[in-house]
Amino acid sequence: RAASPGTLAYVGLSGGAEIGIHAFVNESGLAGCWQPGPVVRDPGNGQRPQLMLRALAERCVNCQQALANFTELHGRYGLYTPGDRGVMFLLADASGETLQIEARTLKAVHGAQREGLVIVANQFQLPDSPGGPQAREVHRQRKLSEYLLSMPLDPCRALAGARLHSGPNEQGVCNERSVSSFTAVLGSPCDVPWAAVSIGSPRCVQPVVLFTGHGVPLPLVDGSAWSSAEALRERLSSTGLADEKRAGVDRKFAEILAPLAEKPLDVSERDKVTEEPYTYLLDFMDEANAPA
Repeated sequence: RAASPGTLAYVGLSGGAEIGIHAFVNESGLAGCWQPGPVVRDPGNGQRPQLMLRALAERCVNCQQALANFTELHGRYGLYTPGDRGVMFLLADASGETLQIEARTLKAVHGAQREGLVIVANQFQLPDSPGGPQAREVHRQRKLSEYLLSMPLDPCRALAGARLHSGPNEQGVCNERSVSSFTAVLGSPCDVPWAAVSIGSPRCVQPVVLFTGHGVPLPLVDGSAWSSAEALRERLSSTGLADEKRAGVDRKFAEILAPLAEKPLDVSERDKVTEEPYTYLLDFMDEANAPA
């Protein structure tokens, strides 16, 4: 979305009929997402999490401002808890601070840090969580933390983290129900926050690069790319692209991303970096859908 008067531009991930969002990065380098937590005994009345997150995306430049805005909105309206589930929000800003919020209708707690790794997975973790902490490390958290801490992180390695899949009796980061991924890059030599977004299972399709307030190829929003991705997932199943083929695909995608690590980009250069991953996605889908 481009900025409306008095708001910040952002890239957001949302359901087709939503007016709120599920994940975002805005032009100031603040990123955030939300997900349902554990079952809570709650009246469940208040503002929907998707709208809460959109308000933070449009108004806030860092985690501390996001916390102040969330506290005000939560105190004024309460929070809707979908499916009688608590809600977790996770935010990070370009200064390196992360903010974890765990909430129910009328109570919320938070924790902030500048060092280490924060991974949330449908369980309250903070010591004073509403209803008491229920933290237990699940397989997807352990798998992701081992992967992310195994060597220095860069955007390409972070993108691959969205594809970590599950074994026979465990839930991976990506599984048969995964329909998209959103990886935000908050600060880089290109001087503009950006996001790599897969429209479709991240194990089956390549992501595209989107900049805040910049144009988006029409098939990404009119359903065309989604329909193609779903057809590919039906063919490849939840295991996605074979690892031996994935290596070559990733090398090509890394070449496309290279300018983002070199210098600030003007508008025409951003257009090119948006168009090239999209063109590559189309070529990739054509090849992957070709008869074996």
